[in-house]
Amino acid sequence: MPAYIYNIIHIIGLIMLFMGFAYGMKQWSKGAAIAHGTGLLLLLISGFGLIAKKYGNQFQTWMFVKLAIWLALGGALVLIKRKKVTGIAAWIMLLTLGGAAAWTVYHGIGLL
Repeated sequence: MPAYIYNIIHIIGLIMLFMGFAYGMKQWSKGAAIAHGTGLLLLLISGFGLIAKKYGNQFQTWMFVKLAIWLALGGALVLIKRKKVTGIAAWIMLLTLGGAAAWTVYHGIGLL
């Protein structure tokens, strides 16, 4: 499969992940968990697909940082569901994790 297909799947996964967060913060529903989980799965599969295509399975430090951020985003919905983090603090947490993921990949591949 071409690398651009993995990029498209990655972006769709990112949209679904944050869509799940938005639904979960407004009012908890099963749909929020489904969107969140499906988004995480698409991000993981397409991310490893991109690593295989572009880097020949040669892992670099920034890839492990991205995996740690992926794990944090996976656990963040639990914090939101249990009301441990609410309101503006939740949005700041999610924006920080999302921004860190973007910064990490661009810094890691030398675009910054």
